[in-house]
This record gives sequence, structure tokens and C-alpha cells, in this order.
Amino acid sequence: MAYNTTFQVYKSAQLQALDCRPTGQTKTIGNPGDEITYVGIYTAAEAIEVGECVAVVRVPRNFMVTEAQLAWTANTGAVIGLGDPFCCGRLLGPILCSISSGNEGQSPSGTSCGTASLAFCIKTGATADGCGLGYVYTCETDLVVTNGYGEGSFGIGGGKSGTANGGLNSGVLASGTRIFAKVKGIIVASPNA
Repeated sequence: MAYNTTFQVYKSAQLQALDCRPTGQTKTIGNPGDEITYVGIYTAAEAIEVGECVAVVRVPRNFMVTEAQLAWTANTGAVIGLGDPFCCGRLLGPILCSISSGNEGQSPSGTSCGTASLAFCIKTGATADGCGLGYVYTCETDLVVTNGYGEGSFGIGGGKSGTANGGLNSGVLASGTRIFAKVKGIIVASPNA
């Protein structure tokens, strides 16, 4: 179980709509071999404290991750990760928000667009319960961006070796921080069949 279960969890508008439709909950489905792309955008209405997380994308059962991308506007000492409630850094993390990823650009004069940093999933592995590219979700799951306790709170797999004693760096994601998450994958046959 994740170490941050007692903290507030925020949701993107896309997930709020999935949970709160007047006609009941909408299920996400796909057929084996279908390539599916999910996009979630969240703008923080209030500061995201250390240990809190934001649910941004919901993936279906048997979804195998083939690509993940995260962008953020924060330029603070916060350390974030992209994962799920059981492994907060399963796909990305630790990401120190005050360090440029090398993909930043300045907005043209007179526009309201600011700079953003960008990270791509390159993790893969079978340590603990697995992480990164090729990971298969065995149940419908929300993917979350977690503001970690520091660089040490996102271990291999993001869960079993991550701790609430995060080591170096930690900070608040300020109100107004915009988070963009894009996850691509395919539906595969159940690994437990």
C-alpha cells in the first residue's frame, strides 16, 4: 500500500466526470491490441502539499503502458512522480521540478503561455512488482501525480522501496500549477488468465 493514503487526493475534471455522471459510472473499455491514448490536465486550485497527489488519468484493466509523458509549469523544489496509488513513481520519478528537463521554451512576448518542463517514461523493469514501459495494470486504476517527500520517496517500482523519509528536496506545488499527463498503451490478454 502506498505511504501517502492519508493525504488529500485531487482529481482532474476528466476523472470527476467519470465518477460523477448523473446516469452512473462510465467504464473505460478496449479490445486486445487496440492502441489507446489517455490525456489528463489538472490546474491546482490550491497548493499541493508534500505527500498529496492528483489523479489525472484512468486506465482500464489489462492496459500495458507503451509510452508516458508528463509536463508541468511548477518551478519549485517539489519532487514529483507519475504512478498509481500502489507505486507513486511507477512510470516517472523522482522529478525535481526546479531543474529544467532541457525541453523548456520561453513564451513569445505578449502571450499568456509560460514555460513548462517535460519528462518521458524510460523506466522498465521487474523489480518489486514492476515499473515503467511494459507494465500491465490488472485492474482499472487511476494514474496519479504525487508530490513526494523528496528524491528518496520514489524507489524502484515507486512503492516498496519508497519511504516517507524522502531525503533531499521537497516542496509545495503552488496554486495554479498546471499538470499535463499523456499515457499511451495497448490492451493485452490478462496476465493472470
